[in-house]
Amino acid sequence: MNKILNFIVGIFVIPVPEKYKTDFNAEIFKENLIWYKISALILLGFELCVVPFVLILKRWQIFIYPDLYYWFLYLIITIVLVTAYFILRYLEKNAENNLSRIEMTIFTFTGFMLIWGALISILDMHISGQVIVYIITVLAVAVVPVFQPIYSLVLYLPVHIFLMIMMPFYCKTSVLFADYINTNILIILCITVARVRYKSKLSDFTNRMIIQEKCDELDMLNKELSDTNKKLEKITQTDALTGIYNRFKFDKTLKSEWSRCKKGYKPLTVIMLDIDYFKEYNDNYGHIAGDECIRQIARILKDCISKTSGIVARYGGDEFGIILPETSREEAARITARINEKISQYGIPHAYSLISDYVTLSLGLYTVIPTNQLSVEKIVRYADRELYGTKYNKKNQKTINKYELNSKA
Repeated sequence: MNKILNFIVGIFVIPVPEKYKTDFNAEIFKENLIWYKISALILLGFELCVVPFVLILKRWQIFIYPDLYYWFLYLIITIVLVTAYFILRYLEKNAENNLSRIEMTIFTFTGFMLIWGALISILDMHISGQVIVYIITVLAVAVVPVFQPIYSLVLYLPVHIFLMIMMPFYCKTSVLFADYINTNILIILCITVARVRYKSKLSDFTNRMIIQEKCDELDMLNKELSDTNKKLEKITQTDALTGIYNRFKFDKTLKSEWSRCKKGYKPLTVIMLDIDYFKEYNDNYGHIAGDECIRQIARILKDCISKTSGIVARYGGDEFGIILPETSREEAARITARINEKISQYGIPHAYSLISDYVTLSLGLYTVIPTNQLSVEKIVRYADRELYGTKYNKKNQKTINKYELNSKA
C-alpha cells in the first residue's frame, strides 16, 4: 500500500533539491508572471476586437437568451483580466519580496479561467453541443504556466468534476458520451504535459546550477592558481635575505628597460654598489650581524629610489644593483649623493673599516642611451668597471662614467 501511495505521490509531486528550491521557485514565478501579463493583454485585445464585431452582427440585441449570459461572462472575464494585469504589474515592482503573492495571484487567476471556460462551454453545449472553449482553456493552462503537477491536479479536478456533473443537463444526448471520453482524456493528457514541462524546467535549471557551480569552482581554482603563480614569481624574483629583488629580476628588468629606452631614445642608468670592507665586518661581527647589515643597506637603497620608477636588487653577496630608466646622469648623481647621505645618517658601526668608523658604500654609475651598437651586458660591465675603479682608488667614493650618452664604447 505504501508503495502504491508513494508511486502516486511521485507522479504528482516532483521533488526539488533543497539548495535550489528558493531560486528555482523564484525563476518559475517570474516566468509565469511574464507569461500571464502577456496572456492578459492578448485576451483583452481579443475581447476588444470581438465585442464590437458581435454587437454589429447581433444588431445590439444582447439582452435575450443566451446572449445575456454570454455578455455577462465576457464582462466578468474582462474585469478579471484587467484586475489581474494591474495586480501583477504592481507585484512585479518588488518581485523578490512578493513571490508568494505572485504565486497566489497566478494560481487564483488560472482557476478562474478554468471555471470561466467551463461555464462558457456549458452554454455552448446547450446550444450546439460544443466544449471547444473548455478544451482551449485546459490546453492553455497546460502549456502557458509552469506548475508542480499536484497544482495542476488541484486546478483541473474540481472544475472538471463540476463540468462532468453539469454535462447531462446541458449536453445533447448524441454527443454526451463522446464529450465525456474526450474531455477526460484531455485532462489526463494536460496533466501529463504539465508534469513533463515542470520536470523539464527543473532538469534544465538544475543542470544550469551545476554548470554554474562548476564554473565558480573553476574560477576559484584559477584564482588560487594565479595567486600561487604570483607568489612563486615573487619568490623567484625576491632575495630571501633582504626582501628586495634578486639578480634574476635585475637582469630581466634591465633587458626590458633597455628595449623600452632604445625605442623612445631615453637615457638608462645602472648603478652598482657594494659595502666597503664587508669581509672584515663579517669576520669580526659574525654572519648574523653581517646579514642584518645587508638588510639595513637594502632598506636604505629601496627608500632612496622609492620616488623613481627604478628598482634596487641584491646582485650577489654584499653587492647591489640599481636600474633607473629615463634617468639622466645628473639625476642619477643626485640619487647616489642621497644614498651616501642616508648611509652616513644611519651610522652602522664598523670598527674594522680602514676608512671610517661606520659602514660605507662604494658605487659605480653608468648612463647611456641604448643603441644597436651597445648591449645590455655592456652597461652592467661598464658600471661594474666604474665600481671597481672606485674601490681600487679609494673606497667610500663614487665614479660616474665619462662616456657620452650615445657612446659606442
